[in-house]
Amino acid sequence: MAGTRALPRTAHRRRVIALLRSNPVVTLLGARQVGKTTLAMIVAEESKRPLRMSSGPAIQHAGDLAAVLSYVRSNFGNTAEAVTSAEVAAQRAATTSRTTMWTAREIGLE
Repeated sequence: MAGTRALPRTAHRRRVIALLRSNPVVTLLGARQVGKTTLAMIVAEESKRPLRMSSGPAIQHAGDLAAVLSYVRSNFGNTAEAVTSAEVAAQRAATTSRTTMWTAREIGLE
């Protein structure tokens, strides 16, 4: 991914373990086939903590995701109207066949 730096596996492991000391949940995000699952399994074993994995939308119900998005949006100073479950459902339907990560250009960062 553009703008990211690959770290040696040991550095990743140390960073995730450090995050777990102050956070009850750590989410690993990244492109496919980079070792996120393997890293999570190693960290869970070393830290003696439970591992919960999911793939696909972690929030299944459009209304639940709309509520989370609206909360995040409003807490970062955005004054737009609340996200609706219909908007979430429409976006999911429009992007259901997507198999690649979004690029910076596609989300307006370039």
